[in-house]
Amino acid sequence: MGFGPRWMRWMEAGVFNSNMSILVNGSPTDEFKVHRGLRQGDPLSPFLYTIVAEGLAGLVGLRVNMWKSKLYGIEMDQHFMQAASQFLCCKLDQIPFKFLGVIVGGNPRSITFWEPVLVNMRAKLSPWIGSMLSIGGRVALINSVLTNLPIYYMSFYKLPKKVVEDMVRIQRNFLWHNAAERNGVEWIGWRTICKQ
Repeated sequence: MGFGPRWMRWMEAGVFNSNMSILVNGSPTDEFKVHRGLRQGDPLSPFLYTIVAEGLAGLVGLRVNMWKSKLYGIEMDQHFMQAASQFLCCKLDQIPFKFLGVIVGGNPRSITFWEPVLVNMRAKLSPWIGSMLSIGGRVALINSVLTNLPIYYMSFYKLPKKVVEDMVRIQRNFLWHNAAERNGVEWIGWRTICKQ
């Protein structure tokens, strides 16, 4: 990749000739020599990974697939955007868009932004599923699956209070109401259920 011998010696020293100590009850132990390369959490790891990935991409001849790429413009002239997408041989798309399952460019403070998550929760909690599960099965489904559905979104955006209330209502209705009886009896407080 064209790195000089001095730089290569620095990297070799950083990776293979380093010392470390371990904290035991908050106190560091004596330093010892490490012989096995980078460790988890080493600040040099992401840097070296990027260098190696770029080098391998260059060796293998990987390139961006423009037919799979999309072009987005913010406050740009539509004619310019069409000409740019034709020149780059890529698709033209609008904001907001979905990337890795998350809406990018939308307004996370609006209720409509969270509607896909709420629809997904309602689909997973259809009444006929609840009628086939015991109360313990419904609690397990809520705790293991349904509380994790919005977490991916919540790692990017803050939930509005109204959306939280809607999610709790969906889970609570699934727990206490089944398809046969529309007005179920809530035998245990919702806060008690959530603690478990």
